[in-house]
Parts: sequence; C-alpha cells; structure tokens
Amino acid sequence: MRLRCGMNAEENQKITEFAKWVLDVGDRKVENIHPNNIYKDPEIIIPRKYMVEKKTNTVKDIVDVTYPDFMKNYTTESYLKKRAILTPINAIIDEVNSHVLNLIPGITHSYLSQDSIDTETGNNDNDYESSFPIEYLSSINMPSIPKHDLKLKVGAVVMLMRNLNQIMGLCNGTRMVLTKCPKNNVECQLLTGSHAGTKVLIPRIEMEPTYNTFLLYLREFNSLCKSVSQ
Repeated sequence: MRLRCGMNAEENQKITEFAKWVLDVGDRKVENIHPNNIYKDPEIIIPRKYMVEKKTNTVKDIVDVTYPDFMKNYTTESYLKKRAILTPINAIIDEVNSHVLNLIPGITHSYLSQDSIDTETGNNDNDYESSFPIEYLSSINMPSIPKHDLKLKVGAVVMLMRNLNQIMGLCNGTRMVLTKCPKNNVECQLLTGSHAGTKVLIPRIEMEPTYNTFLLYLREFNSLCKSVSQ
C-alpha cells in the first residue's frame, strides 16, 4: 500500500517489481536454497539490486541510503514522511534510532518508565512484588512496549503505538515529528493523514504486555534465579 508513489513510470515499475518480490517471499514462492533439508530454516537469495552494500558501518550505510543528505533535510516534512526504516526486532531498531538521534543536533531528553507488577490478578502475597525488583523490570525489552529509558530529541520522528483519538488521526502507527519535550508529555506534529500539520500533546500511556509474552519473561527470570542459587 505504501509503495505506490513513484516519481515516474520507470520508478513505478521498479516499485511494482519490488512489491511483488516481497509478497513472493511471504508466500514462499521464492526458491529455498535448502529445499531437502527439513532441519534448517528456509533460506533465500536476495537479489543484489535490493541490497545495501556494507562500506563502513551497516547501520550508517542503511541510514545514508534511506535518508540521503539527512543533515540538510531532517527538518523538511515532505522529506521525512516519504522515508522509513523497518526492522524485524527491537535490538536492530535501537541501533538505528541511536544513530539517527546522534545526528540530530540538540539536547537528548530521557523519559523513564514507571515499572510495576500488576497486583489485580488475585495474588496478594507480599513477596510476589518483591520477587521482581525494579532493576529487573526496567531491563526487560518486550515487543510492543517502549524501552525503560526512552531517549528523544526535538526534530526526531516517532510513531504512536496506541489508538488515542481516531477522529484526530491519533492511531496506532501514526507518524509524527517531535516539536517540544516537556517533562510529563511530548508535543508532536502529525506528518501524515488528513490532520497532517496538526500539533498534539501525547501524555504518558499505561501499557501492558500480553499475558503470553509476560509468561515467557517470567520463565526466563525463574531460570536465572535457579542458576544463581545453584
């Protein structure tokens, strides 16, 4: 849906070919180089024309290709809203965010989460909450949950992770650019949609991981405690 705005017929053709290739990968129509080995994950050959050749630093090379002349254009809305870097896991996007944030001039603001255990599950054991120290909770980096220490700068592009006000265009996935960084909220300007250009205040939002995700980290914590006690 996002790959339909080429500048000319040749660019549109390249976009169409790339979109088809991505769909073929998802539909497993691209040949697996290990078709007879059921013990290995499927592997495919990515066409060289879709690859970014590593020159110095992988993250820097990707940013440079996606955002050419970044320092000249990072304040231009039309430049920002036409580009985005997608990654499969949080660890990679943390590297990208850190690199881009260092490029933007200005003060870096840190917003710390207020981590706690949900005590409304019926477990009133006083030792239950003490079993999960704040240091451990702050170290968890779960999918769909921001990091404990969220670093932001005026001019950085951010994405909303919850539906706040659909009428105003504040939906999950809405892209915005930071205009102010007060202590208890952030002021942003919408980049896309029918309300593009509108400034909004985004407050702190209570977020909870899914139950299955929490159980996964609970098992990891319990196994860690066992290994330490042994």
